[in-house]
Amino acid sequence: MKIKSRPEDFVVEEVLENPLKDKGDYEVYLLEKKGTNTLDALRDAARRLKVSLSEFGYCGLKDRHALTKQYVSLPAGKGDEIKAKNYRLVFAGFSDAPLTPSSLKENRFRVVVRAVSSPKEIVEAEIEEVKRTGFPNYYDVQRFGSARHGKGFVALEVVKGNYKKALKLLLAVPSPYDESKVKAFRKCLERNWGKWDRCISLATAPWEKRILSFLSRRDFSKRAAKMALGMVDEKIKEFMVNSLQSFIWNQVLSEMIESKADTKVIKQRYMYGSFLFPKGKWDIGIEEIPFPSPRIRLEGELEDFYNKVLQRLGVASLQHLRTTIKGWLFKSHRRKVKIVPDVQGHCDWDKEHPGKYVWKLFFSLPPGSYATMLIRRVFWKEMF
Repeated sequence: MKIKSRPEDFVVEEVLENPLKDKGDYEVYLLEKKGTNTLDALRDAARRLKVSLSEFGYCGLKDRHALTKQYVSLPAGKGDEIKAKNYRLVFAGFSDAPLTPSSLKENRFRVVVRAVSSPKEIVEAEIEEVKRTGFPNYYDVQRFGSARHGKGFVALEVVKGNYKKALKLLLAVPSPYDESKVKAFRKCLERNWGKWDRCISLATAPWEKRILSFLSRRDFSKRAAKMALGMVDEKIKEFMVNSLQSFIWNQVLSEMIESKADTKVIKQRYMYGSFLFPKGKWDIGIEEIPFPSPRIRLEGELEDFYNKVLQRLGVASLQHLRTTIKGWLFKSHRRKVKIVPDVQGHCDWDKEHPGKYVWKLFFSLPPGSYATMLIRRVFWKEMF
């Protein structure tokens, strides 16, 4: 089975909750991109427009391996249309407030899955079952940033007080998907960690330059590393914290499904854990699980599940999931355990892979839900 063989095989388009206006305090742009993720595109746009990355509002993050259309906002007068290599910004209208996740109504998907070995009838049955019983609303691995490559969670090291390690994970550990300028910067820091002056000119974002300039004027102590982490761009802090929260939330849901779902369970492993997918009708006795935060108060078995997951990570409890560094905040919201989508699909013989099928699926998902999770569930037999 092959997904995302080409950007056009995975198309996602945002639908906003409210129509855009002719006037407003914020300009809204349609960000069309492929071959880059949302943050990298906005980082480049911020550099071109001479604004801070944190001034951009957006509804969600979109993967690089897709053709995506999403909306972003900037304070009126600060934006402009851009046509770059992997993305473009096109003016779409105005809004009275910056875009946030609550601005999004749904995401519409058109997905092509190639080289499918399973008989047509088997896949059709799986689609119908998902339409009846739903699939677990996990975050997929692209949510986990550098951690999905086995490098660890930056925010987890911040929580544990390992500030030097957190800073190195954030600045110097390369990703296979880094653009060439980012790769050069990270490689420089890998070779010259502690010799900050040698890499300042290669920094790709203003906040990176500020951190290296700051560190170059003092000893690299734990306190200095902690202060440097406070200088990270607000959007990057938020992304790093959310990555850790998403992983913890996933693990709690997996634990609950394994313990409480009275049906067959499919297990798909990944770098740090497993996705557990119940087959047939399933219920774990709860419709939503709160995002992990020291501010929430839980009782009973949900608290037990959370403590079990956190203790495996070296964190005693939810109350210890905190840091005193400005901006590294663990905010909470409630997330649905299950998504029951309306999926339409049809298949043909795959001319590029004789004897196999190519499937085209059409569906919409609520904000924050992952199309790749639906694909994992429908085509689970192909994942082994």
